[in-house]
Amino acid sequence: MYLDLQDFVFPREVEAVTSKSVAHRLLILGALSSRESSFKIRRPGSDIQHTVDCLRALGAEVTLMPKLEFDTEIYKVKPIDLEHPPRYAVLNCGDSGSTLRFLLPVAAALGVEATFIRTGRLAERPLGPLQDVLHEHGVRFFMDDKGNLCSRGIFDGTDFSIPGNISSQFITGLLFAMAIFRHPSHLSITGELESAPYLQMTIGKIRMYKVPVRMEGMEIEMPGRDAFQLRRPRCPLMEGDWSGSAVFLAAGAVSRRDVTVHGLDTRTVQGDRAILSLLMNFHAAVSKPDGNSVRVEPSSLKATYIDARHTPDLVPILAVLALCASGKTVIDNASRLRLKESNRLAAVTELLNAVGGNCIEFEDGLIIYGVDKRSLRGALVDSKNDHRIAMAAALIATMLPYGETIRIRNAECVDKSWPHFWDDLGVMGKLRN
Repeated sequence: MYLDLQDFVFPREVEAVTSKSVAHRLLILGALSSRESSFKIRRPGSDIQHTVDCLRALGAEVTLMPKLEFDTEIYKVKPIDLEHPPRYAVLNCGDSGSTLRFLLPVAAALGVEATFIRTGRLAERPLGPLQDVLHEHGVRFFMDDKGNLCSRGIFDGTDFSIPGNISSQFITGLLFAMAIFRHPSHLSITGELESAPYLQMTIGKIRMYKVPVRMEGMEIEMPGRDAFQLRRPRCPLMEGDWSGSAVFLAAGAVSRRDVTVHGLDTRTVQGDRAILSLLMNFHAAVSKPDGNSVRVEPSSLKATYIDARHTPDLVPILAVLALCASGKTVIDNASRLRLKESNRLAAVTELLNAVGGNCIEFEDGLIIYGVDKRSLRGALVDSKNDHRIAMAAALIATMLPYGETIRIRNAECVDKSWPHFWDDLGVMGKLRN
């Protein structure tokens, strides 16, 4: 199936969906805490549903409550009985890397004999350093006859070490497991830390659950639940998603009229809030009407240098901005993008060049030469079943000359992070075979 973008109508105001990075963390902490919690999540995507289903498999009771708003789900979470978890569990992670990497250590800490189902490219994405830590402390892994990852044994210990240059998600998963150990524990992060803002988010959410986790430099100490149990915060608020909102904010810079996104916390620790400073580096006109909204106005963009080490999810959108920025833009420190839902460096290069751009892929990133938007052309593009690539293609569609059209294969993949994305974008398109 592909989406044929026709009669493009662009919105001037958009309400952000809930950040899936925040939602993953709060749902998991709610399931590991000592009290029931309730969470309001605006348009939860398929990744969040996978986490909910896996928490249920581990013994949490997650109930959908009656809706107060048509596009917002309310989840009531009754925690896992940490003393009597299920002996066996099948966890269908789908293609959600966060779900797998966060819950693999948790299941092992609970002593659950777990089977993890992985779809899409998830089975190809790295787990080695995380599995190494778990294996060194009591867990063994094997593949069943269907190719599913299975874990056996109980993860326990007091001192752990893991490299920080692969994925901060590994560290988050270990911290969730350490939070339910009875005893204090210590984690050392070696090497350079990737996606540091996401680790800060994890630590902030654990502290919100009344556990005084300490981080000094690259050393983290967890007190253990005999001293501090996870306790429900009074108001576990969800935040709007900066990663998905980036496409709408970028559209304000490259289209013919301004765009405002509401429901964003401009003081958040979400790493992709960096889209604000990156847009300004492109010389886009950015303003903040209030603490929860951001407006971007049409601008003449200029090329810039981008270090993508801490903001990998923004790269496809930044590449499209570079497509219409005068000069040469370099996106660096982005090699990890080869291991996402698609090989995003290759996918972005293919996308930009298909519509008449000039993008060169190198080992650690992309070089993009700006072109006149009037020279862009329509194309049939493949999303690679990657929501970020589909969103980048949608952004390009807003810039095409009259009469040119983009058709996107597997456009429905955006449901992973932003259900009803096409409705919010104002696309009046048709799904075709």
